[in-house]
Amino acid sequence: MIGAALGLAGCAWAADLWLSRPFAEWTDKDAQKIINASPWARQISVMPSGARVPSYSGDRRGSTLEDNPAIMRAPTNAENAEVTAKPRENQAGDDSRQIASGPVKLVIQWRSALPVRQALARAKFGVEAATSAEAKQFIETEPSDYVIAVIGIPRAFLSGDGESLKKTLMERATLSAGGKARIHPSEIQFRAGPSIDVFFAFPRTSPFTAEDKRVEFVVKLDPLAIKEDFRLRDMMFQGKLEL
Repeated sequence: MIGAALGLAGCAWAADLWLSRPFAEWTDKDAQKIINASPWARQISVMPSGARVPSYSGDRRGSTLEDNPAIMRAPTNAENAEVTAKPRENQAGDDSRQIASGPVKLVIQWRSALPVRQALARAKFGVEAATSAEAKQFIETEPSDYVIAVIGIPRAFLSGDGESLKKTLMERATLSAGGKARIHPSEIQFRAGPSIDVFFAFPRTSPFTAEDKRVEFVVKLDPLAIKEDFRLRDMMFQGKLEL
């Protein structure tokens, strides 16, 4: 019965919208679903102590996160990691401190995956995504690295200057699969708004394959500890593993 359930889950993913219709035909709701709750994106809640609080169960296609403008904007370069501002030093009275003791809601995205790039373009350009030259370049230029975004980190957890913070995160973030060596990011960039979005670029020197089965992303942001794994067979798109 367990095996049958897993098989049905795989079929459900295979029959979903990113395989059944061209991205130009996706609705705004479709694009948000791919960006937030799909094989390439996860909504999670993490306790500052590091204890994981599940935000969904079983069917990973849960409700989308709303009121987060960062997920609606496609970065302006093909690497999906454009910086618009550096994190600021925390100041007395910063509202972000008020939520530091409770669960932190985040979205983890494979920004380098084609369906995510398509959904970002659809979310930004709307029905013009299929004809916009900027959208076309954004979609068709495949990033040279695996780019993973952590969206919505409260400013209270990312204090300090950008360069020292970048160095720390490069040591504390990894991608790994099976018996392969852990990969550390070669570049990290930030985008600041009400919260901070962090973009991790991991080199494809030893590319992951479907045979690896799962890829695990880990990053430690004291006092947050993020650990999320992705099932690779769910991440097939147009006959190709899209990461």
